[in-house]
Amino acid sequence: MKAVSIFSKTSESASEADVLARIRAEYRKVVPNETSRPALVPVLSSEASIAWDALARRAIALDPSFSPPKKPIGYFAPTRPESADIDLFHRLTEQHTLDVALQPSVAIPAPNIITVSDSGTAPQQAYLTQVSATLGWDRGGGAGIQVTVFDYSFYQDHTDFPPSTRLPLITGDTDLHHMQHGTRSLGVMAMQHNTQSGQGIVPNAEFRLATLYQSPSSAPISLRSRFVLAGNATPVANVLVVPLALDGSSLPLETFEGYSDVLRLIVAAGVIVVLAAGNSNRKLTSADFPVPETGTILVGAGKANLDRHPLSNYGHRVNCFAEGENVYTTTVFENNAGQFISEKAISFGDTSAATAIIGGVVCAIQGALYQARGNTALLTPSAMRASLQQGGIPCASQADIGVRPDLAQIFQNLNL
Repeated sequence: MKAVSIFSKTSESASEADVLARIRAEYRKVVPNETSRPALVPVLSSEASIAWDALARRAIALDPSFSPPKKPIGYFAPTRPESADIDLFHRLTEQHTLDVALQPSVAIPAPNIITVSDSGTAPQQAYLTQVSATLGWDRGGGAGIQVTVFDYSFYQDHTDFPPSTRLPLITGDTDLHHMQHGTRSLGVMAMQHNTQSGQGIVPNAEFRLATLYQSPSSAPISLRSRFVLAGNATPVANVLVVPLALDGSSLPLETFEGYSDVLRLIVAAGVIVVLAAGNSNRKLTSADFPVPETGTILVGAGKANLDRHPLSNYGHRVNCFAEGENVYTTTVFENNAGQFISEKAISFGDTSAATAIIGGVVCAIQGALYQARGNTALLTPSAMRASLQQGGIPCASQADIGVRPDLAQIFQNLNL
């Protein structure tokens, strides 16, 4: 069963109490069987509501003319009841935004394990050369910058990660059986430069983790609440990386109603948000995106020869791309005894891998600026997006996925 969130589209003049009463009444119609009707909880938890207000204050402090989006009013049902009246369900969908909970369209492939016994760049890490990652290492390797990585789940005890005490989970829970995707995303950025495996793009950054997974034993909290909490936990001019698309449609998060407001608020509060464009080989048009746009950095996937990856979404809104094939990184393997083993993978790809790479590039740029000029020199979200687009190599196929950023050109442009 899937979770359901219900939002009102009633007029602005309706009171919050009237809106919530209407939602509750229609929810009872949708699920007439009281015994199978999950209790509704606020779509924004009390903690997330406070975080929303804090983000709004941050945004206004940065730009007094900014008008924060209205805080969502509605409820979240932890599970979608199987007894729901389908006709009423669809009718309610037309009247409100009733979302079946967005589950990540994340494939969990079988581990593709290789062994690396010496330090240095593994042959599979050609993507490091493509973005001139070593220049970032010479400028602090992300030191002084905080990056929040939002994925399904993570194996925080991987031997090539910083100590787990330096990888705090700020929202969500750990799903022990689906940690591969998050572990791979994090590894691209965080692999330590040692003898364990390859080299992360920003091994010295300060990492925070947020997950989509929620344990059945935890108090229910909506996905929107988790994004608000993750955004508020990320300081101004620091980075939030979301290396996955949501729902079976594999569309970027900001195309979903309700989430676009969350992202616009987070970006307005000064957070640089790096978002996967998704893997449906679809041209994203203006009709897919909200107005005003959110200000996120949308990432497509390419190949080593600069062609577009055949699964990558594309279109004018896609800002940049990175390698989307056979990306070497960390993973985790569960053996027959139920033990979790730190391993390496060469099978990471698509816009997930590309987004992790671009997230690393963004942190490397901010880290270099921080080391050279201090905190006040860090780029704003809009300036960072422009810097990436002005310092890269276009896609060879001219398929609307922007440019592949190159730190050599970007550092030259920034006089670093």
